[in-house]
Amino acid sequence: MRSSGDMSQEARLAKAEKIAGILQDARSDLLAGSLCLDLGCGIGVMANHLGLQGARVVGMELDWALISQAPAQLSRVQGDALQLPFSDAVFDLVVCAQVYEHTGNPVQLVKQIKRVLKPGGICFFSGPNRLWPYEYHYQTWLIHWLPNRWLGKALSFLDRGHLPQVTLYTHRQLRQLWQGFEILDYTPRLVHNPDRFRGADAPRWMRHLPLSLLTAGAFFTPNVNWVLLKPMAESVVEDHSSE
Repeated sequence: MRSSGDMSQEARLAKAEKIAGILQDARSDLLAGSLCLDLGCGIGVMANHLGLQGARVVGMELDWALISQAPAQLSRVQGDALQLPFSDAVFDLVVCAQVYEHTGNPVQLVKQIKRVLKPGGICFFSGPNRLWPYEYHYQTWLIHWLPNRWLGKALSFLDRGHLPQVTLYTHRQLRQLWQGFEILDYTPRLVHNPDRFRGADAPRWMRHLPLSLLTAGAFFTPNVNWVLLKPMAESVVEDHSSE
């Protein structure tokens, strides 16, 4: 997993194909005609691909240098995911892929996503798991397990002080973060049957592991891939950021 700014066009397209495949597997009629918000859309590869599948997509990105490169036909919005400039309950689908760790406030991010999703709407969520020992943003092992007060010094010592610090949650904390949603965990399925989801890049040998074993070990995967279902009845998202 790489940050969107470091990904090649080919890698971005593979990611888009994987997510579209997951969404279509979760609900075959989801993309056709749905109003979709792609948070952290970068240069618009994901948003454009979902549009080709029939969705009406709004791409949102904080960095104008990225979103200005998105296809001109795409509905582009420069803005902050923590303060979404949209009315309540307007989107059928929100894509939040590799975004939470960059916001500094995942709890507020979830509140905003829940606010703009229609009752019964779907959010695709992916992001890194703090338990995984290698940290891809910092490009080193174990450093993200350090207390925050030591992390900056360690990054400077390793000549990585120029890299932006990220907020990482464990698998358990991520589940608590999204407790207001029903969670469909696609991570074990991507590993067990990568050929079913174009763009999945799990090691091929892992497909021979039992799906039950992969499901049991999902708490230790480097990344989560979840389809989140917003309930028809509203509920309050509690703040578990300090856990």
